[in-house]
Amino acid sequence: MGWTGRKNGELLGLLTLNGFNLLITIDKSLYKQQNLDNFSVTVVMLNVKTTKYEDIQPIFGQLFTTILSPPPGKVIILTP
Repeated sequence: MGWTGRKNGELLGLLTLNGFNLLITIDKSLYKQQNLDNFSVTVVMLNVKTTKYEDIQPIFGQLFTTILSPPPGKVIILTP
């Protein structure tokens, strides 16, 4: 989509403009640095050490539930 290197605020704006409703990230500062009230995107922050399978696997169930019905414009923190 050509969004590589975009800053967080710009990325959230692009997601909103292009009809996305969910952003999954391990960036622990994104939701603290951005005013998410300005966007309709739900931010799901995976509170994990790394993006390795063994670190994310324990929260798969929570993640799938969240993906199925994300509340708009909210921050959801998933912790193993």
